[in-house]
Amino acid sequence: MYFYFAVNTSKIRYYKCESCVDCAVKEFCTKAKEERIIQVNFNLIEHRKKAKENLCSEQGIELRKQRSIDVEPVFGMIKGNRHFKRFLLRGIEKVNIEWGIASIAHNIMKMMAVNKKLGCVTKL
Repeated sequence: MYFYFAVNTSKIRYYKCESCVDCAVKEFCTKAKEERIIQVNFNLIEHRKKAKENLCSEQGIELRKQRSIDVEPVFGMIKGNRHFKRFLLRGIEKVNIEWGIASIAHNIMKMMAVNKKLGCVTKL
């Protein structure tokens, strides 16, 4: 047995069994005291399908390759080598400022490394 329910133009179906009282496999199916309810969101299924198609396309594969080159090492360096594990401040504005400071420090370190390679380092 199931009943149909729509929320904000998205189609969601809820499937509910009639009775779990005498069911032999209830402990494998659910831990709920009442009957089990399964929710199926068709819009979510469509979005996941489209996202998978985009990720597996030629352009998606190229973008994923580029991301691993561009973005991921920066977060690894800031977290691992600079020991930036958590934000000390709370609130979006303060966290943005703190992340900006960490990013500036990272960029200054990169500039110093490049200057050192080129022999342009001046002592402070």
